[in-house]
Amino acid sequence: MLCNSLNITKNPKYRIIQIKDEYYLVNLTSNWLSYIFPMINWFIPKTYEKISRDEVDNLDLVNSNSDNSKMLFASGFGVLISVLFRSISSLFDVHLGRMIAIVLCLLIFFSIIFWHVYLQKKLTLKQYKFSKKNQKILLIPTLKNVMLLLFSFILFGFLSFGLIYLLIIENKQNIFVFICWGMVFTIFSVLNMFSIIDTKIYAKLK
Repeated sequence: MLCNSLNITKNPKYRIIQIKDEYYLVNLTSNWLSYIFPMINWFIPKTYEKISRDEVDNLDLVNSNSDNSKMLFASGFGVLISVLFRSISSLFDVHLGRMIAIVLCLLIFFSIIFWHVYLQKKLTLKQYKFSKKNQKILLIPTLKNVMLLLFSFILFGFLSFGLIYLLIIENKQNIFVFICWGMVFTIFSVLNMFSIIDTKIYAKLK
């Protein structure tokens, strides 16, 4: 059944699925595998919390199309900046050695994990416990949603691997590349929160 997908302002962790006159709150980050493979949110039924219309009204909803436009603009701006910096990137070359490069990459990696822990606590809606594990909903995205996420997954996954390969395997250290890898991997790690980005979605209650 084709349903509405509603976003909560400044809280991409959740989606509200509207099926006719009923509302279901879904946590897109409930499965840790979604941080590696965000498309898993499409294949595994997710536990939902049924909420009332009044509760929906109390949650500050946002226009999804507006959010998507901002995200695409930010991605394009990031690509533009990287192209502009390419010509002067050699100025940021450093010679740290492979072991120091590995340590720095690990520090960046664990910093991203700690940021996620903080983000999870900040975004959690504590009034909803998702305690009824037998309440499941299967989310099937639109073709537009599938294409956008697959493109982002391949792009940021490839860049994450390519940059870490350059820094550690090729042993070519560059301050700008360290920063870019941290930013790219951070974006890759939050793709699960954008696995449902369209205003329409196919949903089936289990």
